[in-house]
Amino acid sequence: MEYQDSEQNKNSLKLRNISYDNLSEFNRDPRLQKYVPRDKSLLLFKFLLGLNRVNTRRAYYFDLLDFFEFYSRFKSSKLDWQRVSLDDINFFKESLKRGKLKGYQLSEATVKRKITALSRFFKFLITQKIILLNPCEHVQRPTVPLEVKTKVIN
Repeated sequence: MEYQDSEQNKNSLKLRNISYDNLSEFNRDPRLQKYVPRDKSLLLFKFLLGLNRVNTRRAYYFDLLDFFEFYSRFKSSKLDWQRVSLDDINFFKESLKRGKLKGYQLSEATVKRKITALSRFFKFLITQKIILLNPCEHVQRPTVPLEVKTKVIN
């Protein structure tokens, strides 16, 4: 577990500087290699490079890897984006909420972000003419109350 955390931290730092010049470095990520075929990983990076914010890029990378791991564990070892269904996304969402994937329950905000990351990725795949429909389109996302920070003025 410590090695995995260490590797995730290294990759997290590298993702801050992801560019077309260093994509081959990310293709060596063992978790990515295990769940995503090389030809499909290039599409993943094209999607990530289209995100403006570095923290969003890093979070979405790990959110998508979580889904790919889930898909290979519970659905099929071969990732096929065209076969991902609404039921798969809902099962993923419930697994996250119940702690079946990570071993602990995730907050509503984290589950919502992971589903949003998937939805944006599938929208990207539609624009690339890889898939026809977004399987996340009708997924009900957790509602997360906005945290309002107020300042008390004396």
